[in-house]
Amino acid sequence: MEEIRAAVKAGGCAVVHIVSHGFLRRGSPDDLMVVASNTRDQQARTAFDVRRFLQDVDDDGTGRVLLLLDVCHAGAGIDWTRNLPRPERRLFVIAACPPDAQAWGGRFSRAVCDVLEDLAKGTPGSIRANRTCGCRG
Repeated sequence: MEEIRAAVKAGGCAVVHIVSHGFLRRGSPDDLMVVASNTRDQQARTAFDVRRFLQDVDDDGTGRVLLLLDVCHAGAGIDWTRNLPRPERRLFVIAACPPDAQAWGGRFSRAVCDVLEDLAKGTPGSIRANRTCGCRG
């Protein structure tokens, strides 16, 4: 992630797609931690703090980041990014599920891949978003 932070700091753009395990830090329902392993003994060694990453990117640099999160509780701790003014906004997050839900079997990632493959092939079509699709806000 340090390479991504450095690129964004220098004005670059990054698409970060994370498919892994997510859990909420005890006592902090807005602190989403992403871990490489879902076993308790491995979580501390592999933990990645999503909120901290987003805040670091927002505080440090001029580039832009699109973060695709395919983990359980993916919507936790990202609400503050929606309030960033559009002309100044450098952070965009698309979460596989709301904070109180689980992501299952990489379905979100498979959907992203399917759409990107179709776009790469030149398949005509459109992508539509529905704000009432079970997401908050």
